[in-house]
Amino acid sequence: MHRVTYEEWQLTSLFEVEPEYPSPEDPWPYTEVVYSVTQGDLCLRCTIQPSYRDVRVIMTHSGRSIYELNAMNLDEIQYLTDPGGECLRLTLSNRESLILRVKPNISLFHEAARTP
Repeated sequence: MHRVTYEEWQLTSLFEVEPEYPSPEDPWPYTEVVYSVTQGDLCLRCTIQPSYRDVRVIMTHSGRSIYELNAMNLDEIQYLTDPGGECLRLTLSNRESLILRVKPNISLFHEAARTP
């Protein structure tokens, strides 16, 4: 698989914030992109390195970490739209994925399948 199926503008649409570029001299997709979204006491920070398919997701509530994922060389990163709206699907392996949504509320859905 090993694919990235999104464009930079789709991430901006999903997160509804302007991204931060820690190394602005590096062009897309070879740069690191950081999106930070706050809804009330809940904050989501998502760092993506598109060309390597590396992702870091940190969710905090009132400044305290409640979820953190550091994943490198993901199988696939997909921008999707469905009846629930926009989402980012991070396929960690053929048995595990994380679906990230920001609208209308920040949500993470982490699913893992058992091996037969």
